[in-house]
Amino acid sequence: MKRKFVTDLQIKEAKATDKRRRLACGRSLYVMIEPISKALNSKSFIGNIRFPSGRKGKQIEVRIGTYGKGINQYTLKQARDEWDRLRKISKERNEDPRTIQKEEKTGNNYTTIAKKDLISEKYQEFELNSKKLFLSKHKEKYYLISRTCPHQGGLIINQGERLICPLHNWYFSSSGKCLNSSQNAFSIELKIKNDYLLANNQKLKELGLEEVPGENVIRNKVDIKKINNLPLLKLHSHATLELDFKDLNILFDPWLDGPAMLGSWRQYPKPIISGKDLEPDIIIITHEHSDHFHLPTLKAIGKDRLIIFPNFNNNRIKSFLDSNGFINYNCIDFNKKITLGPQLHVTFFRPKHIFNDSIVLLEKNLFRFLNLNDAGLNPEIANKVGPVHLISCIFSTGASGYPLTWTHVNHIEKKEIMRSACLGRLQMLEQALSTYESDYILPFASHIKLWLEEHDNYRKNLISNSINEVIKYFREKGKLNQLIDMIPGDEYSLNKSNFTRKYYNRKYLYESKEIESLIIKDRNSYKGDLISWDSCNILINRKLIVDHFTKELSSEDDDIKEDLYLICKVHGGFSETFIFRFTNGKFVDVSSINEELPIIKMKIKDKIIMNIISGYLSWDEAKVGYWIEWWRNTDKVHNALTRAMQSPILPLDRSHLWRFKDRKTIINLSISELIRKNKKIDSVLKTHGLFCTGCALSPWETIEDAAEAHGLSQITKKQLFKDLNKLIK
Repeated sequence: MKRKFVTDLQIKEAKATDKRRRLACGRSLYVMIEPISKALNSKSFIGNIRFPSGRKGKQIEVRIGTYGKGINQYTLKQARDEWDRLRKISKERNEDPRTIQKEEKTGNNYTTIAKKDLISEKYQEFELNSKKLFLSKHKEKYYLISRTCPHQGGLIINQGERLICPLHNWYFSSSGKCLNSSQNAFSIELKIKNDYLLANNQKLKELGLEEVPGENVIRNKVDIKKINNLPLLKLHSHATLELDFKDLNILFDPWLDGPAMLGSWRQYPKPIISGKDLEPDIIIITHEHSDHFHLPTLKAIGKDRLIIFPNFNNNRIKSFLDSNGFINYNCIDFNKKITLGPQLHVTFFRPKHIFNDSIVLLEKNLFRFLNLNDAGLNPEIANKVGPVHLISCIFSTGASGYPLTWTHVNHIEKKEIMRSACLGRLQMLEQALSTYESDYILPFASHIKLWLEEHDNYRKNLISNSINEVIKYFREKGKLNQLIDMIPGDEYSLNKSNFTRKYYNRKYLYESKEIESLIIKDRNSYKGDLISWDSCNILINRKLIVDHFTKELSSEDDDIKEDLYLICKVHGGFSETFIFRFTNGKFVDVSSINEELPIIKMKIKDKIIMNIISGYLSWDEAKVGYWIEWWRNTDKVHNALTRAMQSPILPLDRSHLWRFKDRKTIINLSISELIRKNKKIDSVLKTHGLFCTGCALSPWETIEDAAEAHGLSQITKKQLFKDLNKLIK
């Protein structure tokens, strides 16, 4: 008769009695339940083994650990896996498993990975604690390399002589060093002892291997066909996705009214509705780029709607909402599951890459939706989330400016890069289905075109995916049944598994002639503002730009070591060239360069840099908006520079409007010119401790210069500009 072993549930429900009890778990593993007199409900896993093996060996007990789901506790499966691992190492090394435990937990603090002789290939796939890794060999050194790309979380694959992430063609060596970027893969060098490869437990944390899924992580989802209240999906534009439940309406990243990215991006195809036509119960903003956080659209929807967004610790989204009169919002910390209503939960996850992006898990009743938007893949987050029913994800390239705005890349190379990146995006969609164990995928966040005349050449040369390429790819892979191929204007019923509305005729929509015709028509008829952010005309000067780079963008960055020169050429009404030495997160204004260091050049219009600096905007608005021409003399991507220029950190005691809201007209004028125009200004300045009349510097300094020179506090400066504004009005 086949012996039955205890289950996890039976262990959980087992109660302590007056005597010590032993429950068999199989494979010589047992659960010991201590008597009430010794410890209430104390349960531990114990393994029995004869060591040394054979008749001369003695039966010994090996304690695995206590039962549970907390730190340093084991479920039944985890205990079995750990016991199997110890027995295997003990047999191979002919060593007491208790000695192995002691060595790993104290002493040398190492974990045995594999026998050195078993590593026969340069790169070998390996799994530890359910994490996918590579074991690599280079000469006489061995490495453990994470398969999660540090850029956007793509899965690194083996290409024979090197490792590659196909999403953006990042190449990695056998030590994990990136060959075309300054951001290396997460890797550790292994120690060799008695022909075994050992990993330092502390260093394993660098690979995220110390993370154990929380006890609340769902491991088995409900069959989607058994869920009654599934949402009607409405894709209004780009990444503007509405989930319409019977009792609730949730809207993601509304961008409907006007262009984005400082005017360069336009929705394609055009939205068929405006923000004023929507009545969401909850608005979820994933990040601060203007194609996701679009102020004109939010204003059109109404300022009374609840807006939730992740906490990037830069105070920026909050500042923009505050200054525009939005009061019903909630800033949520990452990895914190919040309850918004009965059986309604939202969790923001932050990907491990350099950009301010987020991945959002929405749980409504039993339905689980994961919005990846353009944050990329992340196996570690997938392990925290568990299986889902639907994911949405970016499906094309072209949203970075690379390679078209980089002048050191020739035309043929640009085409090859774009074609490879487009294929990488399609592969990422397929990979996302398996990574997040999703039933369906909705490709989105790529329904845009460059539409201004100054970007005509970029638009015509850009190679990108349309929904047609996505359909073709999934058909070839035999996964068309998992694809929800919506375009803006479409509605799709998850309950019925079919489209309830298709607005645009797809037959001609993505043909070149049709695209050009519709864009020109749209451009000629548009009468609104190009800039979606708060902005103003400020006086651009050398000091303003130098201060922006050296004070507002500089920050300590210990993650990525970089030393290079950035040459910034501003052209237009204001024209000047700036040289900055950038070292590990800090910009320094210099007058010459050392040719031995990498050099990056950027060329930008004065009006664009004016908007960036005056409104405390992310430089992504200019980079992604194709407003900057780039050049570099190095093949490497410099990610510390990208991170530093992502967005200036706004102090918590300031609004992003501090630079211009309280001094709209006075910023362009010297102090002497202001007093000449209005004598009462002199009295206001004196009340704040600024005696500027007759000062030799008054013809050359602005109010801001004087306030800074005389050490006025932020509160005093704010009141000063407020008083001056009243006087000027």
